[in-house]
Amino acid sequence: MSDVPADGSRAELTTAEIPSLLLRMIPESADSTAETYDRPAETAVLTEDARVRLYRLLAECFTTPVLMPELESDNPDTKLLAVGTS
Repeated sequence: MSDVPADGSRAELTTAEIPSLLLRMIPESADSTAETYDRPAETAVLTEDARVRLYRLLAECFTTPVLMPELESDNPDTKLLAVGTS
């Protein structure tokens, strides 16, 4: 199921929505998000720190622990790497 409306238009995404969207689309980031923010991931993505410091969220909770290991893997999870490309 696509997040794009049937008419092909895309709603504008606000900065405040990015942390929750990341967690929803890439649940593999939950453990690192919880560890980084020292609280459950579902709560952490709602904090001001997650919204204001998006680079930290993307680097410490997604890129380093989730994305890079897959990119460096001999057998990467192609479903994970294809998230959001449909």
